[in-house]
Amino acid sequence: MSEPAALPESLKLACDGLPELEAAARRELAQGTTAERIEQATRDLAGLPSDLDGGTLANQLTAQLRDLEPAQRRLLAELALLPEGAPLRELADRCLLSRKSLEAVALSLVPLNLIRWSLAGLRLPRPVAAALSNLQVLAPELTTAFVANLDRLSARDAVAPGPVDGTTWDSIAASLERLELPQTRRWQALQLLADTAEQPARRPALALLAYDSASDPASRLLRARLHRQAGDIDEALLLTSPLVDHAELGDEANLEQARGLYTAGRLHEAAQLLDRTATRFAPLAATDALRASAAIKLGLDDADGARAIAREALRIARDSRLHIAEARAHGLLSSIEAADLQLERSLEHALRARLAFDRQGDLFDRACAAVTTAQALLNLRRHAEAEAQLREATATFTALQSRAMRATTATLYALSALDRGRPDEARPPLEEAIASIDERQPRLYAWTTAVFALLLIEEGRVTEASHRWREVAETFHAMQDHHHARLFAAFGALVGNPPLPLPPAGSASTRELDQAFRHHPRLNEGLWTRLLRRTRDRLDEGLTHREGLGFVVPGHPLVDLSPRPTLRRLLASLIEAMEQGETRSTDQLFEAGWQGERALPDAARARVYVAIGELRKRGLAAFLVKDGDGYRLAGLRVVDRLVEAQPFR
Repeated sequence: MSEPAALPESLKLACDGLPELEAAARRELAQGTTAERIEQATRDLAGLPSDLDGGTLANQLTAQLRDLEPAQRRLLAELALLPEGAPLRELADRCLLSRKSLEAVALSLVPLNLIRWSLAGLRLPRPVAAALSNLQVLAPELTTAFVANLDRLSARDAVAPGPVDGTTWDSIAASLERLELPQTRRWQALQLLADTAEQPARRPALALLAYDSASDPASRLLRARLHRQAGDIDEALLLTSPLVDHAELGDEANLEQARGLYTAGRLHEAAQLLDRTATRFAPLAATDALRASAAIKLGLDDADGARAIAREALRIARDSRLHIAEARAHGLLSSIEAADLQLERSLEHALRARLAFDRQGDLFDRACAAVTTAQALLNLRRHAEAEAQLREATATFTALQSRAMRATTATLYALSALDRGRPDEARPPLEEAIASIDERQPRLYAWTTAVFALLLIEEGRVTEASHRWREVAETFHAMQDHHHARLFAAFGALVGNPPLPLPPAGSASTRELDQAFRHHPRLNEGLWTRLLRRTRDRLDEGLTHREGLGFVVPGHPLVDLSPRPTLRRLLASLIEAMEQGETRSTDQLFEAGWQGERALPDAARARVYVAIGELRKRGLAAFLVKDGDGYRLAGLRVVDRLVEAQPFR
């Protein structure tokens, strides 16, 4: 027997909007159980009294509601959509009612206290609100009230977005399931939920809302956004492509398509799309589109073009009083000014964004502003302040379970440690960052990998660092991100990587990279130039032949170990371990240096100690580190021919 298409009104009321109870009720009806018996059992399960108001059942309540005046029905619809425990003062203010007037009106609408609340707190209990929202007789008023509430929340979100509290979020989600809404209104509600679904537990609920109406164009847009955030860019672009010419959703689809193209590294396509469509957007969407376009310009190493676009976004936000959009524009301008080495101005923009988000933004916005501020502070060598900002941001991203942003903050911690000359402090956060990155986030993975290569240089693993920088530069080049491709190609050039076919440098920071070794260091050099100089200095500190044939270090002549096969083999073993990030024990070093020989343990260790002492005496004292029961090399550049062991300056 097939399930009935809809539950009787009284039974739907008894189910209290709980999907599990409604499904069970349909199964019982299909098996022949009477609606009255199911209604009684369901009410008991849902916790609703079977006698709601001393005798009024659902059909009687429906009849009563039909007899109400329009204003009374609208008030009941407003009450029905309020979440559990919601204070009614806002509703009273909106209706220009005092607390006593609101109580009197509500109590007169439905006899014998159907609307029951705690009079001390004037809060609505959820079961009654859910029961009222199930009544089809209120459907027009419920839809009108829901749309009005959406407009209020969206207006607040544009000016000063904050996280929607959990009960309100759940109430909106439940209303989306129950109400027949116009397509654009459904998209508006889905967008609002997506913007405020901070808790990861709500992401699956959001995905279900999107997939429950798979043919709805608004749902396609939300699914595209979810796929993009999860890193599945191809699927996101596939979902938005058919909607770019949609009469009602075309603007939102174009903006989502541009974001997907940018994330996929197709910067030129994203820029062209935004240039064609940005002028059609409403002010809030226009500021979003302009910021995306400015970020693309910066990736193309056009700092001047990026600055002009970001300032236009700032102007629109100010004229339209979109305070959060204004703060986001300041955050972007901070990055642009940093790329153009306007370091003090970069910090000024970052602090403006931070102040605005502290006043009005949500948790994620505030944490992102802290990251932007930390980046500006790192450029200015204010490491302690930067790390304080990063600690705050990390705590927030941990609470929100944002793995990508956790990886970003961890990588910035590592950069701070490397800039201060403390590579040992850089490894733990970098390992955490790499472990946190989703494999479908190539941009973030490439950036973190490039920073990890800096640490490899500090540890003497030059060959591995060279391979990583080449892959990273080629990845950014394939993404058309010239700014980062040029940045990491400069590091790769230090270890002999071939140049990339890049246009002339546009931003001051990338021009400075080209000039870094032709000019003395300046006081206001950017972070990446300082790291480039440090990397070059580390590579110049000491050189050793890959097979242990010799080495050269500052203050010592070239050491030729070809006549000393034991020392050569021992050094070759240490070099191999250094490039693998390992330590060699004394037993392993004995086996490497005295191949095939046997000796008592103490005698073997004594031979190793003497050989290590000889290497230190010849110049490796600063590079040979005791590590537990063994030794490791650190800080030497490995070369393949002794002729390369010449000063680089």
